[in-house]
Amino acid sequence: MKAFDNVDSEEMFRAKSVSVLIDFLWKKSSYFHNRLAFLFSVYMIIMSIYGLLKEPNVAIEVLLFIFGLGFLMYEIIQSWASGYSVYTKDIWNGIDLIENLLVCISMIVFWSVDIDDLSRNWLISLILMLGYGKWISFFRVFESSRTLIRIMIDMFRDIKYFLLIMGMIIMGFSLIFYQFFDDTSYGDELIFVYNILYGDFDISRHSPSGKIFFAIVSFILSVILLNFIIAIMTDSYEKVQEKNTLADTKEKVSLILEAIVMRKSFDSCCVKRRMKNWQKKEMKYMIPSDPNHQHKPSKCCKRFKKKGSKKNTQKESHHPSLPEWVHESSQTLQTLVNQETKSPRDPINHLSLSPKDGT
Repeated sequence: MKAFDNVDSEEMFRAKSVSVLIDFLWKKSSYFHNRLAFLFSVYMIIMSIYGLLKEPNVAIEVLLFIFGLGFLMYEIIQSWASGYSVYTKDIWNGIDLIENLLVCISMIVFWSVDIDDLSRNWLISLILMLGYGKWISFFRVFESSRTLIRIMIDMFRDIKYFLLIMGMIIMGFSLIFYQFFDDTSYGDELIFVYNILYGDFDISRHSPSGKIFFAIVSFILSVILLNFIIAIMTDSYEKVQEKNTLADTKEKVSLILEAIVMRKSFDSCCVKRRMKNWQKKEMKYMIPSDPNHQHKPSKCCKRFKKKGSKKNTQKESHHPSLPEWVHESSQTLQTLVNQETKSPRDPINHLSLSPKDGT
């Protein structure tokens, strides 16, 4: 399955054998993801209720801490089992790790430190933003929404350098406008330039020099960059639609890999725990606490000893001279090999074994 995750050929996924294999594994792993989605939905409903209350509630905070700690352990096990390089390739894993870690840290801070309302609101807002982002990722389980989520991810990947250029333009022109006003802050000018991108602005307070720069920045942001980002998003949408089968199958493969990795890690933990318990039980019989204590074997040990003794007696009765025969035949074979190495004659014609030699 790891090889399928790195393949970008749509023809391979359309092959009958590959599609049947992926569909079979998807039916097995979808049950795992459905249960995980249900648990996370309960977690997000509790978090949404906590956000609506806007007041400290210890009971809800304890529930959020338990859920956050559980999902954090899930992410740690997943990163350990799948490998750090594979784990960091998926953007959703980073969101999960940060969100669950932030929940645990925030609840500890709320209980131990008396913070102001602004800091509390910031922490809750970040938790809600990352939590709802993760909640959207669980819609990949459904076929109808899986393609839409893939389109969104590809769009964000395609516009990352565009956002960098747009941010530099906004910062530069906000510094320019800041030079013409003494009664405003740089943050106000930054918001003003950003609102130009959406057509929400007021230039009545600007001087003639400021209006010249406003005309330049409005043309760059509203005409050039806005149409450019629309073109990039349209191109990303068309590319995903052209390779719809590939995008949908790769999402399935990534979810199947996650289910397989987690199932293996859970199974290995259960097996190790069972072996540890079994070893502890056996040590009770092997190492008595009292040195003068005489070990009394259990019923299983007695049965095993009886069966073993019966088998040994049967073998000895059927082959009473087995060890001597093996010893004699090995000695005879060794002498024959030594003779053949000394004589230059043909070993096949020269070799003659008597009945006494164990043949």
